Amino acid sequence: MATQQQQNGASASGVLEQLRGKHVLITGTTGFLGKVVLEKLIRTVPDIGGIHLLIRGNKRHPAARERFLNEIASSSVFERLRHDDNEAFETFLEERVHCITGEVTESRFGLTPERFRTLAGQVDAFINSAASVNFREELDKALKINTLCLENVAALAELNRTMAVIQVSTCYVNGKNAGQITESVIKPSGESIPRSTDGYYEIEELVHLLQDKISDV
Repeated sequence: MATQQQQNGASASGVLEQLRGKHVLITGTTGFLGKVVLEKLIRTVPDIGGIHLLIRGNKRHPAARERFLNEIASSSVFERLRHDDNEAFETFLEERVHCITGEVTESRFGLTPERFRTLAGQVDAFINSAASVNFREELDKALKINTLCLENVAALAELNRTMAVIQVSTCYVNGKNAGQITESVIKPSGESIPRSTDGYYEIEELVHLLQDKISDV
């Protein structure tokens, strides 16, 4: 499906090379960034084992597969793939893109315990790009999708300790930090947050404070 140049490019990347034959779970593909990640994987890793998409159903398309075909696969970001080889693209979607109806903010993503365990055993990497970037989002919804849903992400990782997890934060998390941002633990841009002896930020008190403020509102 990919050209020789694309295949060579994939071989030059250690990350893409590691994804050959592997299964990747992605959230947030109804958003812009998630679609770009999906297109990149299909185009540069044509021999990936499978791509699993957690998609929330809506009133118009209650099933994940239905919403994927109507709202995601039809996006203009896939025009290059369709132009190069539409038949191969459609075959890839049919055979290697697996849609899961679920909600990232719900316990176990809204899946049964058995289905949740099965999912954990199926995937080798998890890219969580689900987030709300709406400045006018309801506070309780913003807290759930941008922070509390990570408890569900961690629960899946607990069931598969070899699974790589990539968390994509919103651009506002460290928006006040200037200069080059390296791939390391970045100091929060607001008030100081206490850290445990292991180096993790202890956010429980901050979350409770936010929940109290939400209740007041």
